[in-house]
Amino acid sequence: MINEVSLPKLENQLSGLTPVGFGEKIQGITEFLQALDGEEEITETLTKTNITHHFAEGLYGRELLIPKGVLIVSRVHKRPLINVISKGHVIILDVKGRREVHAPATFVDEEAGTQRVVYSVEETVWTTTHPTDLTTEEGMLEEMTTASYSEFLEYSKVLEVL
Repeated sequence: MINEVSLPKLENQLSGLTPVGFGEKIQGITEFLQALDGEEEITETLTKTNITHHFAEGLYGRELLIPKGVLIVSRVHKRPLINVISKGHVIILDVKGRREVHAPATFVDEEAGTQRVVYSVEETVWTTTHPTDLTTEEGMLEEMTTASYSEFLEYSKVLEVL
């Protein structure tokens, strides 16, 4: 299983990859994690139980409680977003490399197509904010993300045509 000791090996596998290469490598990691979570207990906890939804006019905040020691592979974000870590400590791996973030911290993903691997060193509360016209969580995941980088590229092609 992934832990702080084995994280550098994963970091080496992801280091220096293009967004497409990173997305392909991430897909394999995602499939591995899904196989480990056969009964989908972890997935259920992270996607339903540990999420608090916040809505304001034209804005959605998705607050996630990440237990200590959990490895998450994020979906691919369709648009730039603001991230707020209000509690905890995480290690983030993405196409820009490795970084550790300790709460309190706020940072912006200025580009669409952000995908990352996150390891929670401590129990962490991470909130992302997204522009939207939706007023409930139904359909929100599909509005703000794609499941893979290849899906994001298809989404981007559709935007170019519009």
